[in-house]
Amino acid sequence: MMDRMMDLQLHEKRIMKAPYSYHMIGSTPLRNNTLVIRNIIGRFTLEAGETYYLRVSSCNTQEAAQMQLDYLEWVPEGVYANPTEAEDLW
Repeated sequence: MMDRMMDLQLHEKRIMKAPYSYHMIGSTPLRNNTLVIRNIIGRFTLEAGETYYLRVSSCNTQEAAQMQLDYLEWVPEGVYANPTEAEDLW
């Protein structure tokens, strides 16, 4: 129950823990790592048949700079904001 409350508080700040299914080789789940988070970049209503774009850029001007973008996920509101059933942590 405590983990669910923490998830809800983080969600209000537009961040989420990683799922339990993500691991680094030989390590515990990344969900237990406080440095690994998912950022909620927006909440949108998407319509079928429309074209949508997401532009991502880095503002880091260092020569060896990298932008770490491992994955994007589109999640229905019924999954992340379901009042009766918590998000599947896996």
